Amino acid sequence: MARWTGDRWRSTPHRVLPPPADAPHEELISLIMFCKANSDTIIAPLPGSIGHTDYPPITAGDYLRERIAQTKVHPETQQQSVRGS
Repeated sequence: MARWTGDRWRSTPHRVLPPPADAPHEELISLIMFCKANSDTIIAPLPGSIGHTDYPPITAGDYLRERIAQTKVHPETQQQSVRGS
């Protein structure tokens, strides 16, 4: 969504918190939506984009490969880090 909207709509950091102390048995519910475009779909800002970033067009497959390449495991710590957002 960020690329299509010129960063107007971006995913946000999120986390799940434990139930409050006064309701320890409260049921936690998560609502998640995943969207995957076909690998040959061109992702480019929509015409008249309301955002402030003008991304170059890219295929969904190339975008996914770039994101995966930004993720690496540091051999000295064996911890995963993700560069960029």
